[in-house]
Amino acid sequence: MISFFPFGKSGWLTTLSRCKSASLIPPPIMKPVPQKVIVPEVVISVPFKDFKWEIKNFSLMELTKTENREFLDQNRNFTQEQADKLAKLIKTCVYPVREKWGPITVKSAYRCKDLNVAIKGSKDSQHCKFEAIDFEVFGRREGEKLYEVFKWIWKESKIPFGQLIWELNEWIHISLGEPYRMKSDCGQVLVYKKDSKGNGKYERIA
Repeated sequence: MISFFPFGKSGWLTTLSRCKSASLIPPPIMKPVPQKVIVPEVVISVPFKDFKWEIKNFSLMELTKTENREFLDQNRNFTQEQADKLAKLIKTCVYPVREKWGPITVKSAYRCKDLNVAIKGSKDSQHCKFEAIDFEVFGRREGEKLYEVFKWIWKESKIPFGQLIWELNEWIHISLGEPYRMKSDCGQVLVYKKDSKGNGKYERIA
């Protein structure tokens, strides 16, 4: 006769009891591994008409213009805080020049990163940070007459600039100093020119 209890009745029941007990043990709780969440940078831009802008003689349109039209919309996509920095630039570095020498013609102020790359600007350019401007003075567009303005800013004006650059004998570059640049990097005076092969070079003169 074949037994249906190969381990004996007591052994079978013991095995069955162990199986039931095992099925009642909850599985271990696995703690989730924290994942690094990368949040894309979002620039909440403000339409030009909604910006608070109290700077006379200079418009945001003028300070964000570019001849590279494909970057124009991008170059006008920024925040009120960044517009305020442009206002600081004008008040600190440009108004004193205008009061002394007359109307200013803006060549370039803010540049978005893509525009800066397209024109082969410095990767650390303060133009990309709303902290620099290139300009001419009306009636002194280039050469010796404009150099007089450059020399006045450098020697007499006491403008607390970060960098002052005489560029290609055609325009003046000026940028904000502290706290936008380290104190040791402020008050720099340079000349930018090109050699016979068209290679540009900066020469620091002060």
